[in-house]
Amino acid sequence: MAQRNTGFGRRRRAINVLAAALAAVVACGGVVRVAQGLDRFLEGDPYPVTDPAATAQRLDGHTQHVYDALRLFDAELADNWPGGGVEADGSSC
Repeated sequence: MAQRNTGFGRRRRAINVLAAALAAVVACGGVVRVAQGLDRFLEGDPYPVTDPAATAQRLDGHTQHVYDALRLFDAELADNWPGGGVEADGSSC
């Protein structure tokens, strides 16, 4: 009987295992990339960091302009809001 050439079978099996491993790595990378994109889509971009007191004063100025445009001359914003114009937090609204 003739002997089979087993070297070709082993080489083919090794190539198949290597191809499967490469496909698994690429698939995992794709899953990670999709998860990162989904997280960014659901969470959104972070807000830029600004000074809360400066933002509150700017918004107060916009509100006063709206009051003036609506001719609500008796409506004024309090100048003595908590923090004295130096600090602001969500509970001082």
